[in-house]
Amino acid sequence: RRYLDITLSQMDPRYGRALAKYNQVLEQRNGLLREFQERKFNADELAVWDSQLIEEGAYLIARRVNTIERYNQLIAAIHPRLTDAREHLTLHYQSNALIEEPITNSQLPLEDAAPPPAIAARFARQLELRRARELGAGLTLVGPHRDDVRFLIQRNSDENKIDATIYASRGQGRTIALSLKLAEVELMRAETGEDPVLLLDDMMSELDALRRAALSQAVIDAPQAIITATDLEDFSPEFLARARVY
Repeated sequence: RRYLDITLSQMDPRYGRALAKYNQVLEQRNGLLREFQERKFNADELAVWDSQLIEEGAYLIARRVNTIERYNQLIAAIHPRLTDAREHLTLHYQSNALIEEPITNSQLPLEDAAPPPAIAARFARQLELRRARELGAGLTLVGPHRDDVRFLIQRNSDENKIDATIYASRGQGRTIALSLKLAEVELMRAETGEDPVLLLDDMMSELDALRRAALSQAVIDAPQAIITATDLEDFSPEFLARARVY
C-alpha cells in the first residue's frame, strides 16, 4: 500500500489530496466508532463520515486498480527479461471493498469528479455488512487502508503460481523489486512526460550471473541511472565502458 501511495502521489496530485482527506476522515470515523462503544449508536452521525470515506476511498481504489493493471502490462515484458523467460510475474490487487466481483478498467471513469460508481456501491455495501463488527472493534474494517498487493510468480515448468508475498527466494524477491522499479520508470514517463532518475543501491547483490547480465542490459536502456556497488567485477566491461565510475 505504501509503495503504491508514494508512487501515485508523485504522478497524480489528485491522488495525494484524496489520500490526505481519506486519512483525516478515517481518523474521525474511528473516533466516532469508539464513542459508540460508550454511548448509543446514531446511524445519521456515522452516515456523514461514511459518505466522505466512500467518496475519497473509491478514487484511491480505482487509481490503484488501474495502476496495477498498467504495471502488469509493463512487467509482462520486463520480468521475463530478468529471468531469461523462466519466470513470469503478475501483480494482484486485493481489496476487501471489492470482494463481491472484480472491477474492470471500463468501470473506472477516473476523469470524472465523482467517485467511480461501481466501486462506491461495493464499498458502501461492505461497510453496511461489517457495521456490527466495526462497532464492536471501534475501527473501520473496510477500505483502501486495509488493502494489499500480492506478487504471483509462475515458472514455465509449473502451471501453478507461487505467492511470492509468502514464499520467494532472496533472488526472486530482489528481481521482483527491480522489475517494479523498471516498470515504475516507464509508468512515470508515460504519466508525466519526464524521465525520472533511476536510483539502484547495490543492485547486483543476491542475483545470479544470468539475472545480473539481464539487469545490466535493462539499466542501459534507462535515460539516467545512479548505481551503487561494492564490487565492479559484478559488471561487464561493456557496461562499465558506458558508465561514469566514481
